[in-house]
Amino acid sequence: MRKGSGEELKKKEGLELAKSLKKKLHLNLKEEKSEEKAIDVKGLNFTYPTGKKAVKNVTFDINKGDMVALMGKNGSGKTTLSSLLMGLNKPNSGEGTIANLDINNTPIDELSKKIGYVFQYPEHQFITNSCYDEIAFSLKSEKIEESEKKQRVERVLELMELLEFSEKNPFNLSMGQKRRLSIATMLVKDLEVLILDEPFTGQDEKNISKLMDIIQKLNNNSLTILIITHDLNIASKYLNKVMVMDNGELVFSGETFELYDFLEINKSRYINTPQIFRLSRLLREIGEIDIPIVDDVDEFIELFET
Repeated sequence: MRKGSGEELKKKEGLELAKSLKKKLHLNLKEEKSEEKAIDVKGLNFTYPTGKKAVKNVTFDINKGDMVALMGKNGSGKTTLSSLLMGLNKPNSGEGTIANLDINNTPIDELSKKIGYVFQYPEHQFITNSCYDEIAFSLKSEKIEESEKKQRVERVLELMELLEFSEKNPFNLSMGQKRRLSIATMLVKDLEVLILDEPFTGQDEKNISKLMDIIQKLNNNSLTILIITHDLNIASKYLNKVMVMDNGELVFSGETFELYDFLEINKSRYINTPQIFRLSRLLREIGEIDIPIVDDVDEFIELFET
């Protein structure tokens, strides 16, 4: 499309087409979500003893059953915010609830019964010599019969496609298997919220797709999932909402397909964007082709075909 007298109309039509395409990518996500709040925080502030203000007046809420990306560059405050939700740190001011538990006044051991946190590097949480024992350890504090424990552990091993590795040492697994095991150690508990810190690090497209298939199954069972990620492609393809942090502040919170207007206005300065996103923006800026900004190669091709 060349620019002409109908430039503004073309831009509007192009934007609507892009949003429509984005929505198509999310047809595999649940369209009806609960209005019940899984996470609800207001005015959270946190300063480290060094004086660094890591979280600044952050307010947001996430509905039960939502699957949300928390994005931002290194040092933006993502991990610190997650530590406040988990009770690993207490906010200097502000209030919040997660899984109906007060983050200011609930002990961390009580929070951990309803909220699971999976570290960026799985090895950091492994403490046993077999996959079975690693998962079973998460049930150590629960008063349940051995038969029920065995049933729950094996069910999670099967869900995460790890049953055949039940006696294998966790440190001898592949990266993709380690990632799934680290998630399994959380899923064996009766969780309401699962926080995943950079779960796609070091994984190829095949393992990412397998992991996301499992995560979406969990989400379809009303588990609320918050994924910390740098990967805009994954957030766009799989997740229905996005939050973006910068220098301790929450600078964007909304539907995934709405993020592109925000990134265009701000020249993508808050997160690293895919090359195809930058290419489509460049084509608009040099005035050669009037298209909406996209981040997916197939979507880029489809725009030209239409």
